[in-house]
Amino acid sequence: MNKYDSYINKILMESDIPEGIYPADPENIDDIDDVEDLTDIIDIYDGITNVERSSSINILRDKEPNSIYIKDDMVVGVLWDSFDNGKYSFDVVVLPEYQRSGIAKKLIDSAMSNYSMFEDSGAVIELDVVNPQLAKYLKSIGFETVENIQGHEIMRFGER
Repeated sequence: MNKYDSYINKILMESDIPEGIYPADPENIDDIDDVEDLTDIIDIYDGITNVERSSSINILRDKEPNSIYIKDDMVVGVLWDSFDNGKYSFDVVVLPEYQRSGIAKKLIDSAMSNYSMFEDSGAVIELDVVNPQLAKYLKSIGFETVENIQGHEIMRFGER
């Protein structure tokens, strides 16, 4: 069994998928052997699309799904991110019925872990935050508001 088959078995084919964060795009996605594998990938991307559509947040084209949060055998949260010109940026969306359960915080922790790969190069995190509760949480972990624009807080973490 290749790594992709193992991934699919772990994420989608078990009757009780363990709750947690999983990669949105497994390493060996090119090793699709049959229609079942393709169906499982479609299920993941349908879940990502469903989460995105549940929000009023506009996920910009430069961001790719990085991680998904699985609960109750379905995708309930997604972390999108990008790194360009020394700036790391991410968006987190959780289905409304799963909000206020700590899932967004876990996805943000995952994003912060991803950022640590770029931090030594002088990279910063820059976010456009529309949720006041999220802004409050981000401030508690070291983000600073650098600009307020019509209900949006532009927030930054790291040196520049």
